[in-house]
Formats: sequence, structure tokens, C-alpha cells
Amino acid sequence: MKKTKNFSKFVNQHQLASMIVIALLVASLMTGLSLWLYRTSGAFRLDLSRPGYEQVRGDVIHDSKEEKPFSSSGKLTPEVIDDFNARLNKQQNDLSKMGNFGGEALSDSNLGLEQPEQPEQSE
Repeated sequence: MKKTKNFSKFVNQHQLASMIVIALLVASLMTGLSLWLYRTSGAFRLDLSRPGYEQVRGDVIHDSKEEKPFSSSGKLTPEVIDDFNARLNKQQNDLSKMGNFGGEALSDSNLGLEQPEQPEQSE
């Protein structure tokens, strides 16, 4: 009982230092947990930003059939505004076709997650 009173007294006398230590412990715990999840989930295998993957980054094929991404820098001209509006309207049309809050809005085809057909397996 005396030890807990001494500990409480120490914490009350050194509140700032105690809070810093607690914050560091919580941050360390959360960082350790996130690194554990990163490793056990297999996400580290997909992370192309890791050192040693510079060559692989260039080999990534973007399956988008669209033109190049919209540039967020540069001069603001009427052509750029028209390009932006055309892209925005296309996205709005695609979203409006999905409907609101229906089950079909989350279907694989609407989300672009269609899987290729697999041949039937014979037993």
C-alpha cells in the first residue's frame, strides 16, 4: 500500500514527465501493433515504395484505358478547364448510374472488381 502511495505522490509531483512517458508508451504500443499488422497481413509484399523496388515500379502496368491523369499544376487555361469538366462529368455520370444505397451499387461489376471466368473443374 505504501508503494502505491509513493508512486501516486511521484506522479502528482511530476505530472508533465509522467504524461510524456505515458504518451511515448502508447505511441510505441500503437506503432508496434501497426507494424505487426503490416507484416502479418502480407501488405509488405505489395508495398512498392520499399527500397529495392525501384525497377519494379517502372514495370507496373496501369490498366486504365483513360488518357493521362489530370495535372494539378500548370497554367489554368480554358482548355484545361474544359478537360477537367469533361472528366468530372464522366465520373458524375458513372456515379449516377450506380443509384443510391442499393445493393447493386456495391456489386463487383459496379466497383470494377469483375473476376475472369474460370473453367469448370471436372472431378
